[in-house]
Amino acid sequence: MIAAHTLHESSELQPESAPASSAQRSRSRALRTGGLLATLLGLLIAGASVHAAPTAASKSEESQIENSTLVRALRAELARAGELQMGDSPAPYYTAYAVFETEQIELVAEFGGIVQDERQSQRLLRVDLRIGSPEFDSANTQSTGFFAAALTLDDDAFALRRQIWWTTDRAYKASIEALATKQADESTISIQERIPDFVPSAPTRTVRDTEVQLPEAARLRALAKSLSARMRGAEHVFEGGVRLRAVRIARTFLSSEGHFGYEPGLFLQWAVVARTQAEDGMNLVHYDTLVVRNESELPSEEELGARVDRVLDELRALRSAPVSPAYVGPVLFEGDAAPTLLRRLVIPHITGTPPRSGDGVREFEPAAIESGRSSVFARRVGKRVAPTWFSMYDDPNAQQGAPRSIPWAGTYAFDDEGVRPKRVEVIDQGRFVGFLMSRTPARGFLESTGHGRGALVSPRAQPGNVFVSSERRRSREQLYRAALKEARAAGESYAIVVRRIDDPSITQAYRGVDFQPESQDPLLYAVRIHADGREEPVRGLALVTENPRSLRDLLATGREAPAYGYFASDYDALTGGFWSSFPSYAVGASIHTPSLLFEEMELAPAPNLRTPPPSIPSPTGDPLTKKRAGLERVESATTPRAPALGE
Repeated sequence: MIAAHTLHESSELQPESAPASSAQRSRSRALRTGGLLATLLGLLIAGASVHAAPTAASKSEESQIENSTLVRALRAELARAGELQMGDSPAPYYTAYAVFETEQIELVAEFGGIVQDERQSQRLLRVDLRIGSPEFDSANTQSTGFFAAALTLDDDAFALRRQIWWTTDRAYKASIEALATKQADESTISIQERIPDFVPSAPTRTVRDTEVQLPEAARLRALAKSLSARMRGAEHVFEGGVRLRAVRIARTFLSSEGHFGYEPGLFLQWAVVARTQAEDGMNLVHYDTLVVRNESELPSEEELGARVDRVLDELRALRSAPVSPAYVGPVLFEGDAAPTLLRRLVIPHITGTPPRSGDGVREFEPAAIESGRSSVFARRVGKRVAPTWFSMYDDPNAQQGAPRSIPWAGTYAFDDEGVRPKRVEVIDQGRFVGFLMSRTPARGFLESTGHGRGALVSPRAQPGNVFVSSERRRSREQLYRAALKEARAAGESYAIVVRRIDDPSITQAYRGVDFQPESQDPLLYAVRIHADGREEPVRGLALVTENPRSLRDLLATGREAPAYGYFASDYDALTGGFWSSFPSYAVGASIHTPSLLFEEMELAPAPNLRTPPPSIPSPTGDPLTKKRAGLERVESATTPRAPALGE
């Protein structure tokens, strides 16, 4: 039995009669729709990192936050968590609460019409409870004491404490089971060098109270309709649309060690996805996306419209493009393809949290996040993994603008374990020097760097803002000339330039699109460049090399390093993050890298993506479907320009 852990109604827990403050009222706005899984979505795509400029709160604001009904309820149940006891099982030695309060607008428009228009709020709790000791505890297993639950949106002390109490109790029982399983598992294996399961962290108090507001829904709605209406004249598009999502999020964190943190912020994402089919039946999909953290960063309607048009034009060109044979030779990744490549090639291997134990496996090496296996860099610390002119670091504190007041997608003030983040040198002049770490240590890396992130699940090391620096920067023309020179040396008459790599978290889950490549990394838009200056789109290629040792084949980089915001995940958002049905591992991140020219990379034909064409012609008179029957083209209607977000 669990002793002395029953919640009794008392005067302390009665609904408060005093009027709620504006801050408390903003916490309580809600549209309670759907099940818990549906309500998680807005939070989880934003993760624990979404926020505005981290300016410190005033003393009065700090007092208001710490005296809110929510925080008082959390503190009360945190104090009582130490009373948990069941039989001979130990009491918790560590308990932490993380609460995520979000308000979200989500819009999807297709061909000028709104098909999804949602606004919802949620307040979600994650409990991290550990039993045992920091040397050996119940965490980092296949079944741990991490539990998530929805909390009432009302500032009702009794309801809040009852929900927190029940979730804590469930986490405690799960921890007892996890510890027993872990002990039994380890009794069957030999461990020569043990390291702790959890590292201490000096308590910190981090309060940010920057007021952030969601953009006006009517303006976003008009913008989505206007941008998607540009597809009305694109007779070659079978399906596609524009998605706009705005999320206001506030994180609250408390732990039994004394950590306290509060941080609000804003997140905006825009994406366009379009799909068609080549005459030979090959499915073709293309997209563009961006993540910004401040309304002022969102490009103008004209700029976003130009990006939609580029996607449509490139998709049209792909329909008649030749299918490329396998290719081994120089490859240049430019635009968003460069950070997407690093996201697949390198980022999973720079996170140092060891694999979860279970099934007779207990490892202490840093693990690659997408596979759970040891990182390729685990045995390369201090050794060369890239050219001496190449360096990489991660800095979750980095900001942009003047005077550096706008956060990047991966900027945050404290991680999901309450630790303030540090800048981490990852690759220094070609040598691998450091991992991003959570509070679960790995062999040789026993301190947290403040990168333990996971929103509603067990925090693991995740990137914040990754920056690439290069001492071999070249102009675009110089990169093209260098690529063609290497191609000639390899016996090829052309070189390949990649401009878009698939992101299934966007393309596959966009309104049930049935484009399901068997390859993880199809190249959605690539061109052959020739010595006479010609560019020729090609289709049907996919990445083969996904080993970070490919960095050693870098020849040069571009000069500019634009920001690419995205949503990372424990198993990487590329395999089910941003718009997937269960994106519970998603956290914001950004990569800042110039174009990347590789001396040699292998590209293989993508698996068969061909499906039967539409059974009847398109009503818009698409030339390919008109071969089956003649239909008059439906004239494109115009949609008035959406008002600018600042208007």
